[in-house]
Amino acid sequence: MKVPYKEAFRIEQITRKIETYSLNFEHAEGKNKAVVFRSKLGITIQNKEVLISALIDNLVTSEAIYTKTTRYGDHYLIDFLLTTRVGRSIIRSAWLVNPEDKYPNLTTAYPIRTKEDIDD
Repeated sequence: MKVPYKEAFRIEQITRKIETYSLNFEHAEGKNKAVVFRSKLGITIQNKEVLISALIDNLVTSEAIYTKTTRYGDHYLIDFLLTTRVGRSIIRSAWLVNPEDKYPNLTTAYPIRTKEDIDD
């Protein structure tokens, strides 16, 4: 299954979520993700394009898992392997599709397995 309206993604929304949450060392919940992105993959705000590009590529091409429907819309997960000069990890991205908006919203992205986990 693919995420509905996958081609209608909003680059501004994805970028904002990555900057203010997943790579933000000041965010109460996002800071832990930022630490792992930096330590395992070398990804920070300065080179965020690596992550944003991978998220978009996988949104458009990869299979997704539908997880639930809430009053906000349908929720999907996409897991994919991301390799950088520093390392590699499986990245989990979560997407919300509100049928009224008709485009996918990135809700979170974070590493779920590291190179060591993949090699074992």
